[in-house]
Amino acid sequence: MTLHIHQLDPSNPNDHLYFPTIARVHLAAWLTVPLMKAIYYGPPDAYPGYLASMEQRHTKAFREESDCRFAVVLDDAFPPDDEVVFGWTTTSESNSPPRGKVIAAIKYYFVNTGPYAPSFDATTEEPTTSSSKDTRSWPPQSHEALASDFWSQLVRAREMLTSKLGDHVLVDNLYTDPNHHRRGAGGLLMRHACNEADAQGLPSMLEASPKGIGVYQSVGYEAWGEGGDDGQGVIWVDLERWAGAQDRGVEFTEERIRRDPERKGEGWYAQVLMVRLARRE
Repeated sequence: MTLHIHQLDPSNPNDHLYFPTIARVHLAAWLTVPLMKAIYYGPPDAYPGYLASMEQRHTKAFREESDCRFAVVLDDAFPPDDEVVFGWTTTSESNSPPRGKVIAAIKYYFVNTGPYAPSFDATTEEPTTSSSKDTRSWPPQSHEALASDFWSQLVRAREMLTSKLGDHVLVDNLYTDPNHHRRGAGGLLMRHACNEADAQGLPSMLEASPKGIGVYQSVGYEAWGEGGDDGQGVIWVDLERWAGAQDRGVEFTEERIRRDPERKGEGWYAQVLMVRLARRE
């Protein structure tokens, strides 16, 4: 079985066919993460709405945001997804779809902090440019209040790190099909993005879920700052505050912190800010 990377190219109409599959892998991966499972809490009959939202958001970024990149890992042991095979258009450069099925994907940005830099918007989970503003509404049976609270913290963290790093590569999302974990697909994609950053002499940043920290450390990322209540190194989420698609309020979380100042008990989720400096040969 051979895994290989395919970099998506907006000028290739065939590469637009991968986004339904990317959305499915994205949702499957997110439903294994406690925070994302709390946000996308609906039963399976809610999944079509989630998938449509993810596909729309990724496709728009791919088409309209020149600083955005997507790459996928394909597995030769499985046939390509039907939408790719049936939608493929023969060109002078190629006469068949790339080999294999999508099992992992990465979305990353080259962030420019110069006079024409993208801005961050607290209503989105990604940087926006003058040509791309996320005005979507959350799909039914998603926890909009929790999502908005988390994204606002994430945006502030990205703004803080951007002020420290200057121009950089932002790894916005990395996800692997849960059926293909521990096969090295995530590491392949991270090395691919790191090589691009290194080629331009740029540092990189991301926010790591607890399960992803090891993958990121293996390619040279380190946790930023010391974490704690100053919010410099960790984005904390009190999942008990938001349990059952409700909001028990800031006071509920403050009382939990008073009783558990190190957040060692149940119900705490930590997204860790990580940075990797450029490496030169």
